[in-house]
Amino acid sequence: ITHYRFLCSVVLIFTLIALLFIPSSDKVIELSKNLDKIPIKTFQNCTSLARLELLQPIETQVAVWIGCSALTTLILRGNTVSILSSPNCFTRTPIADGTGYIYVPDNLVNSYKTATNWNYFSSYFISLL
Repeated sequence: ITHYRFLCSVVLIFTLIALLFIPSSDKVIELSKNLDKIPIKTFQNCTSLARLELLQPIETQVAVWIGCSALTTLILRGNTVSILSSPNCFTRTPIADGTGYIYVPDNLVNSYKTATNWNYFSSYFISLL
């Protein structure tokens, strides 16, 4: 398990490094199905990240997206509600400012709207069709 987590961390680091070399209009990240947690401050101040897609339920730790000033779209495709450790994860993002949206499976929209810490963003959830 330790090696597995190490490999997931390495993949995440290389993904973040790649962001530096991708034209800004193309900066969309789709995270691996093997990743179960996004560590503290992983994307902090990544000002060119506009869209992030998570393919499975995941735990996001504190300050993950703080300062991601272009993050207008978060897509959560997992079949259960992901864990949001703190509502401050979205500080200084369009999502926190009310101009970004969080897309989730139709059957989970109401669950996200009432889930711990996600409830702060209840009016920003949109159903995935």
